Amino acid sequence: MKKMLLTAILCFVFVGMLGSVASAGKVDWKTTEVYEEIGSIYIKGYFTNNMPDKVIDRINWFQPNLTITLSNGSTIFLDEIADYKQDCWIEPGDRSDIMWFRIAGTNMNWSRWNTRPQYNYHFITPEG
Repeated sequence: MKKMLLTAILCFVFVGMLGSVASAGKVDWKTTEVYEEIGSIYIKGYFTNNMPDKVIDRINWFQPNLTITLSNGSTIFLDEIADYKQDCWIEPGDRSDIMWFRIAGTNMNWSRWNTRPQYNYHFITPEG
């Protein structure tokens, strides 16, 4: 009985791991520019749709997970979510026009940035 329970648990874990690996990389984000202006930080870039049969029609939210390096060498991590929706139309295998997201600024002098974004999107399956 214990062997069957252990086998069942391992099967669920294995299937769960396969699902998370298979879903990785369906839609990618590339940050092209980060700048601060009038108390806000703007993150610009584009999405690439790697799904062969789906069209992305909306970005629901975007979290840049932005690390900025100040001029004195210290770093600040910003994980604010830009939770406003942005309509778009990204065909399979295509990339979006340049999109931008805004979060609260630091009002500090910084020299470098790095993003590790998370985001949520909506897709449709075209008829035809």
